[in-house]
Amino acid sequence: KLFVLCWCLAILMNIILAAGYLNGVLTTLEKRFQLQSKDLGIVASAADIGSMVTVLFVTYYGGKPGNSRPKILGVGLLGLALGAFLSGLPHFVAPAYEVDPDSIPDLSSLENKFLPSCLVVSSQFIYGISGTPLMPLGTTFIDDHVRKESAPLYIGTSYIVFGLGPPLGFVLSSFAVKFYVDMDKGIDPATLGLTPANPLWVGAWWIGFFICGAGLLATAFPMFFFPPGTPPDSDVVQKKDKSEKKKMLPMMDMDKGPPLLDPAKGLWKQIKGMSKSLKEVLTNGVFLVLCLSGVCMVSTFGAFSFMPKYLELQFGVPKSQANMLLGIVMLPSTVFGIVGSGIVIKKFKLTPVQCLYMSAASVFISSLISIPMFFLTCPQPPMAGVTIPYGYRWNGDINLLSSCNTGCNCNLDKYSPVCGSDGVTYFSGCHAGCTEKQSFMHPMGIVAVTMNTFACLGHNLHVYDVLHLCKTGNVTKLLHESRPIVRIHIVLFLLPYRALTPETKSFGMGVQSVIMKLLGFIPSPIYFGALIDTTCRLWSTNCGQQGACLLYDLDKNRYAFFGLITALRVLGGFLILFAAYLFK
Repeated sequence: KLFVLCWCLAILMNIILAAGYLNGVLTTLEKRFQLQSKDLGIVASAADIGSMVTVLFVTYYGGKPGNSRPKILGVGLLGLALGAFLSGLPHFVAPAYEVDPDSIPDLSSLENKFLPSCLVVSSQFIYGISGTPLMPLGTTFIDDHVRKESAPLYIGTSYIVFGLGPPLGFVLSSFAVKFYVDMDKGIDPATLGLTPANPLWVGAWWIGFFICGAGLLATAFPMFFFPPGTPPDSDVVQKKDKSEKKKMLPMMDMDKGPPLLDPAKGLWKQIKGMSKSLKEVLTNGVFLVLCLSGVCMVSTFGAFSFMPKYLELQFGVPKSQANMLLGIVMLPSTVFGIVGSGIVIKKFKLTPVQCLYMSAASVFISSLISIPMFFLTCPQPPMAGVTIPYGYRWNGDINLLSSCNTGCNCNLDKYSPVCGSDGVTYFSGCHAGCTEKQSFMHPMGIVAVTMNTFACLGHNLHVYDVLHLCKTGNVTKLLHESRPIVRIHIVLFLLPYRALTPETKSFGMGVQSVIMKLLGFIPSPIYFGALIDTTCRLWSTNCGQQGACLLYDLDKNRYAFFGLITALRVLGGFLILFAAYLFK
């Protein structure tokens, strides 16, 4: 029980960081280091890439006789802690975040993004490698050392903890980004006119990495004191009889076949056995179709990496509020999906085919419920020269220069939005037609600038909201509009094993894991990020190099984002129905 407690705490800290917190701070990383959405996708996929390249090695050597699985878990947790600490290191490597457009050289420019972004990706790769043994070795260690009738309870608890991780991660990220990124450097954002609601605000994204790293470090040390364990006695671990099996969920009856990688066999025999099993698994139509349907489902998780960004773009919700909202919505829906589906399956004694039909129904229902999200948004903030003209003929092209600001020598590399009393956002005070400029030395050692007489606003108009976009609606309505996000999720990932023979079930688990990662978890954040980039209307630049997106086309962004999510869901639903047909 003590091992299960430490193991579940380790799983919780791991998932909080990997599946919740990281997604919650992606948009902050984007602004801080001038990354594009496709770059954020690479960051989100790095851990899965690290895990995929080591999963067979870890499961093979971790299961060898004489190896202590708790100690291997302890080493893995130390690696997870190291990866977490390294993920927060770029904050201390990079110079202070630069805000004022006319102050000393921009230290957060594109020239300085390469090292921090490489550090984040490398640390996440290390994080993925180190987290590989956590679930398989912990699960098999428990399964080998408890009574068979107790194993589902302990292992099921780990899956519940696994489901709680993402919402708690979003809550933690909401807490972190409320603090200014350089609070450790003695910089007061109030003196720079910044608040968490400001579009130029960058929160303390690095805090959560060190909090989770400390938690992982604390759970690592107890693992080294657990005994390696020996095969349990026959009178302690008993086989389930048929009456016990009937009480199990249909998809949970997974008698293990002989291990694929048997250390007692020679390497060549193991390779031949693996090739034979691989052919048998990949020619099993039901298994393959169910795996492909699972790929469609997990690919939508790539979109979830950008959900905080979506809420911020479409509804103007500050990052901290968006992350908190996602955490609040995810927690009950996750618990309801896991527990509710299990109760329904057990109460009505559903067969595997009936489970598939129920899963397909839930997918199609959730897709129908999400249709209103194609039309729910706040109006596009008007920006002079981008979404509306400067008062002259408009041909649809982006042009930040006009006759009212051509004499100001405005710098296109410095984005500092201001809101005029005419209700229009301008790229900067200079682009609003500044003709008078006064500079003074800020107490914090930077050069601050005040500007007056804005020619583009006309007579008796002025800039009243510096470093802000014009507000276009009441974002509190998001609490009502986001309800379609809540969906019923049915766990499908164990159903493919019902289509395999006992001899190939163990190998099928590994094949399914590789397929899911290779076709789902790894590429989906990258192509979702690239898709989001195609909806950008205005990019930041530095010396002619393209940086982060400054303004999106909200309609194109919404249709592309939810269009791809819906397409993946519907395709997954039809694949589930096809698998049910083949299963008969």
